[in-house]
Formats: sequence, C-alpha cells, structure tokens
Amino acid sequence: MIKRDVVKLAIEGKPCPYVPWHCTFTVPATERLRRHFGTAGIDAAIDNHFVKLGSDIGFFTDLGNDRFRDYFGVDWGQQLGLQMGPKIWREFIAPQLERMYAAVKQGGKYVMIHSCGKVDELFDDLIDLGVDCFNPFQPEVMDTFTLMAKYRGRLAFHGGLSTQRTLPEGSVDDVKRQTQRLLDAGARGGYIFAPAHAVQRDVPLKNMLAFIETLHAQPGYKTA
Repeated sequence: MIKRDVVKLAIEGKPCPYVPWHCTFTVPATERLRRHFGTAGIDAAIDNHFVKLGSDIGFFTDLGNDRFRDYFGVDWGQQLGLQMGPKIWREFIAPQLERMYAAVKQGGKYVMIHSCGKVDELFDDLIDLGVDCFNPFQPEVMDTFTLMAKYRGRLAFHGGLSTQRTLPEGSVDDVKRQTQRLLDAGARGGYIFAPAHAVQRDVPLKNMLAFIETLHAQPGYKTA
C-alpha cells in the first residue's frame, strides 16, 4: 500500500495500517532539521505524505494527469470563537465556499481546508458544503479527541499536536506521549497527524525529533 492509499483511507474515516502524517516547519526549524539529517530534502527525511507544490497563496493550478492544486485556507476563528458569528458566516461566506468546493467535488477530489481558531461550531455546516478534511485542529481551542470520535467517517482532521504548549514548552517525553495519544485515537481512521501549525523557531530540535521518531515507530508503517 502506497502513502496515497493510506491518506485516502484516513480521509474517508476508515482503519489505516498506520496513521499518516504531513508536518510543516518554519524556515528556522527547517534549517535545524536540515543540519541534523544532512539533507535539504526535509519532506523525504521525515517521509511526509503530501506533495507540496507552488506557493501557499494561489489559485487552482492544473498539474496534469487529472490533478490540480489548491488548499483552501481562510481564518474564520480566534481563540474563543468565530470572528463574525455563525449567522454572518452562513450568509456571506458559506455560499462562496460552496461554489469553490463544488469545483473540487466535480473533479472527484477531496476538499481540505485550513482555518485557525475555535470554529468547531461550523463543522456540520462544512460537512454539508463538501469538506472532507479540516486543519489545523488546535488542541488549545478544541477538544480534539472528542471531535475525532464524533466526526469519524464524516470529517477527517489534520493537525492536533500543540505548537503553543507541548512542542515549545514540553519535555521529550511529553511530546512522545501526546503524539502517541493522537496516533492511538486516529488509528481507526479520520485523522492525519501534524503539529497544529508549522513548527516554530522556539521548538527544541529534540522535541521535533521526538514526534518524528514516534511517527516512524508505528508498527504498520514500514510494512504498509
């Protein structure tokens, strides 16, 4: 089974041989990993499961072979809730999202979105609009484990490891423990592991390596 197949199982909420992952890093964090691994190819070194092409800001780009890129990312939330309230969101934002997501669905692809903040009150709306996977899944503002169980099979999640507390402030054991807890919860499907945001410069190298090593130690990883 190739990585693409494992990711598809996860997005569809089906049991996976292991929990897939895709982790991103800021420039300073990337440089430390490059020095550690002795390579510029961080995606290959940690075996990320997505292929990132082009800019983070752009439009639909035809890649050929029935593939195109765009990852929808608009921040509707803050730490305590929505920026504008659900009524305004549904009136002004949802119709435009429905139009854009429909283009992806018509191409037979998955809709993956990003929105920072506490926006879980919109999850049922997002499912109705066609969203398949939500990122960044911030543990500081959402009950990640309850939501994983509640929405498995309807909405997948990408993220979950705290970049505000666990990664910058926790010990290696803290990072490994929380990573493993997320992997255990996501083993039934509906979850793609990642830090909740790009790993920042304040995260020690040893903590980055702690979650990478825990990912690679999953029993089904090397045999899938």
